[in-house]
Amino acid sequence: MAEINGVDSSVLDGQQSQVDNMYFTENEFAGHLGNISQDLASLDGKRRRRGRQRFKKLMKNRKQGRGKDVSIRQHETKGMSSKALFERRTRLMPTEVRKSLNTGSLVGYDFTVFAIKNARSLTEMFKASDNEEKGIGNLNAGKLPNGAVMTIDRIILLAGVGADETVKSGKTVEFKKIAKHIANGTFNFKNGQKIFAENSSSAIFQHDGTNELQIGELKLGNPVVIDPTKQIIFELDVVDDFDPKLFIRVELRGMITVQG
Repeated sequence: MAEINGVDSSVLDGQQSQVDNMYFTENEFAGHLGNISQDLASLDGKRRRRGRQRFKKLMKNRKQGRGKDVSIRQHETKGMSSKALFERRTRLMPTEVRKSLNTGSLVGYDFTVFAIKNARSLTEMFKASDNEEKGIGNLNAGKLPNGAVMTIDRIILLAGVGADETVKSGKTVEFKKIAKHIANGTFNFKNGQKIFAENSSSAIFQHDGTNELQIGELKLGNPVVIDPTKQIIFELDVVDDFDPKLFIRVELRGMITVQG
């Protein structure tokens, strides 16, 4: 069993499972909402009041982002201070990591994993054959540095057309909002065998930005914990007939821990 600075990797799986179990899925929420609405229509007096209280509680949970679908809630962190966001991220870390952060043997800071790839029908943004290269990507073999643990709460997806299909051309692309060939496809996001999003619509990244979001940004309702012993997988199913000089850039943003 692999260890991360003394943390058994199974602890990470348990931690992510606890995070997932805190939430309703979108379908579960719709079902609960429909049932409550029907109940309220037939209730009166005390029973109606109890039903309203149940409804308000569910709505409060919903506003707090309790749902499993990684691609639904984009505004949950609106108005959060950097300190509040940091505390939220650290709560997702394994207990051993949180203790090390408190003692200072580990430190946490904002970090962005990124990769640029020439588009293919199935574009694998992180590969086992990858080497860290300036202007192209900052991971080796699609994995975090040894001993690091990362929580990811934002994904940014952009695209642009290069002068040709070479890696060198990808370094100078001006990346903008994704076009229809990517938006009409799907994406998968995994860490080893752990699935965070599968066959999800890429159209959620196709927007011009808001006061809270950058162009192409998705804020995750369920931040994910990345195990450094396992490869990060981010795959895009790109619709046919795209420009062969099309390049895609993905950024995974969050907090990483390193030795203090």
